[in-house]
Amino acid sequence: MSNVSCSRGAHAFLVALTAGVVSAVTLTVGVTAATAQSAGTPPATTTVRGVVYDSLRSQPLAGALVELAGSNRSVIADRRGAFRLDSVPLGAQRFSFSAPALDSIGLYGFAVDVDVRTNTPALALTTPSFRTFYTRMCAPTERPPADSAIVFGTIYDAMTRARMVRSQVAFQWFAVDTSGGGMRLSEPTRTARTDDQGNYGVCGLPHDLSLTTLAGDTQTASGSVSLTIGNARVLRRDLYVSGELGGDSASLRAGSGELRGVVRDERGGAMVGALLVLTASGHTTRTDSLGRWVFRRVPLGTQEISVRQLGRGALFRTVDIVAGEVPDEQFVLPQATVLAAVNVRSVAIPGRDQAGFLTRQRQGLGYFLNEREIAMRPDIGAALRRLPGLDVRYGPAGLTMRNTRGFQCGAPQIIIDGIPSAAWTRPTAIPLSDTDLGALPTPNLVLETLIPANVKGIEYYPTVAQAPMGFVLGGGPHPCGTLMIWTRFSRW
Repeated sequence: MSNVSCSRGAHAFLVALTAGVVSAVTLTVGVTAATAQSAGTPPATTTVRGVVYDSLRSQPLAGALVELAGSNRSVIADRRGAFRLDSVPLGAQRFSFSAPALDSIGLYGFAVDVDVRTNTPALALTTPSFRTFYTRMCAPTERPPADSAIVFGTIYDAMTRARMVRSQVAFQWFAVDTSGGGMRLSEPTRTARTDDQGNYGVCGLPHDLSLTTLAGDTQTASGSVSLTIGNARVLRRDLYVSGELGGDSASLRAGSGELRGVVRDERGGAMVGALLVLTASGHTTRTDSLGRWVFRRVPLGTQEISVRQLGRGALFRTVDIVAGEVPDEQFVLPQATVLAAVNVRSVAIPGRDQAGFLTRQRQGLGYFLNEREIAMRPDIGAALRRLPGLDVRYGPAGLTMRNTRGFQCGAPQIIIDGIPSAAWTRPTAIPLSDTDLGALPTPNLVLETLIPANVKGIEYYPTVAQAPMGFVLGGGPHPCGTLMIWTRFSRW
């Protein structure tokens, strides 16, 4: 895989993409002086036909919107990308095109200049090819590697919207290294700095793996967010940074941003009591009786938000929290969550949660149960009894646990799918932070509702010293240990 970042020549290309104009062509075909219009007569027109094509994915852009600049004329391309636009005036015209498939990768539209004449041949409205992106942004004289992808964009100050000059952006992912005859889990990283216009570009990235992305400098930062580039191998991702995310952990609790929205099921019904978490700052809230939720006084900047409810899995989304704006995010949690396909390159690539599980297991600080060991047990309680130092019993109140290694200890802190929350073990004590939706009862999530077949891994740390610091609550490690459970709804 190529290990290169954005070249110096990328700036002009980024500016062109921002303007929505990548190439201009001139067609001068089949016209004579006899076709010129006489003074005072209506402008001569013709019919323009053509095809809109996505060169990045090598397929027609079905449903693309084709517009004639300076008019209200537009048409939707059919499933083959073909379009027809009648009564187009002769002469210099600009055709623009956009499509949801382009919007999804941050390319919001392109334009082509055409000298329209009588009998103009069919137009080919195409996006730049991946090779064009690569030679402009990465290596002008090299052929792009088959597994190399590009992320580019602009970094902004979330408070002022100013472009951040010389700010850094980093992309990291998990990969399996089989060189040397063994198997080793590695974490490759690509970094780049923005230019004098706040633009950046990073080459040599995998297109089919989840990338952990973080931007900032010594005083500002974004949240750590996940993205996948996809088969187009090109993705635009603008990032917002702020000093509110760049401070210490205590300052993350107080910000100037606001975020709200609604969580519904697949039929449009309100999801009551769904848990929402802003990962970077640890803010949590739950939906009210109408499925509404709101975060107030949260840090500004690009962050990741998750929403989950027992029995419906979880959704993750990247949001930009900017001063003066209140994003309205709509989530739909279906009854049956469809898991992403496993990406394979000679061996299966672990997701972020499984990779962390395997790393901590190699360190040997706690006790671990893998998917095979858990699936052999009739219920989750029987699986938990396999953990040394954890007394697990069934009683009138359901499944109870006690840490036998601690002095006068009760149940450990429970973390499910990476979210540490007092709600799992102290359902009446969790506060409704940053919400004005009224007091909501917090559902009592009992462990016995977990089905062993749906649990991918369990890790248990009986002592404070063993607990992984990345998963503890704001008050520090739990005195009675930490129990971490990973389900099929995690990023496994």
